[in-house]
Amino acid sequence: MATLEIALSIGFAVLVGKAPQAGFTPAHFALARSQKKDNWLACGLIWCVVLAQDSAVRQVLWIGGGLVLGWLIQRTLHRMRTLQRRA
Repeated sequence: MATLEIALSIGFAVLVGKAPQAGFTPAHFALARSQKKDNWLACGLIWCVVLAQDSAVRQVLWIGGGLVLGWLIQRTLHRMRTLQRRA
């Protein structure tokens, strides 16, 4: 799931890069800003899971992390669809 989130984030960045800069609206900037925040959240979550490999709460982190990454994937897909609609 982490790999999928990273791939989708890169895809979103490519879509933003291909969009004409003259047509950028405040909504486009809001999409990019919120994606950046989600990327940091995903990064922190992935590192928490990696660093807690020998911890007693490892299973909880795996399950919780998977749920959060699934939610972040949905949000990224929604942003990509929104960006493509507005382009």
